[in-house]
Amino acid sequence: MGCCPRFRLGVWMTFFLNFFASFAYHVMAVLLVLYATDEFGFSDKEAGTLYGWWGILSSLWTGLGGMFAIDAVGSKRMAVFATVAMFVTRAMLVLAESADTFQLALLVFSPVAEGLLLPVFLVALKRLTTEEERPMAFSLNYAMHNA
Repeated sequence: MGCCPRFRLGVWMTFFLNFFASFAYHVMAVLLVLYATDEFGFSDKEAGTLYGWWGILSSLWTGLGGMFAIDAVGSKRMAVFATVAMFVTRAMLVLAESADTFQLALLVFSPVAEGLLLPVFLVALKRLTTEEERPMAFSLNYAMHNA
């Protein structure tokens, strides 16, 4: 097998995209409370509550995305939509000039984008790998997601 498993290019692209989506999520998780307090004047408690709701809503959308959206729309279209939505959401969060815009982006758009993107990676790996490759592919995906 050599140093690296011989996966198709699409599998390696999925690993790459998952790594950066995960990195963006974790950076957001670390900076969210500080950003909300420093830029928009939320108290620590209010910012922590926003963080908690953001996490809960992202998890709910992950479940909904995995159960319904991917099958209804297709994994490629959903991947493009979720990636564009995540980019637009991050831009809204950074460029927000009011607390209301920040909360809208954080509690509506961000959970949808985050929640719809993760299941797409898992579906892509299942479709792009053989039965024999799948255990290693999912193991590497998990490692890349948490790196």
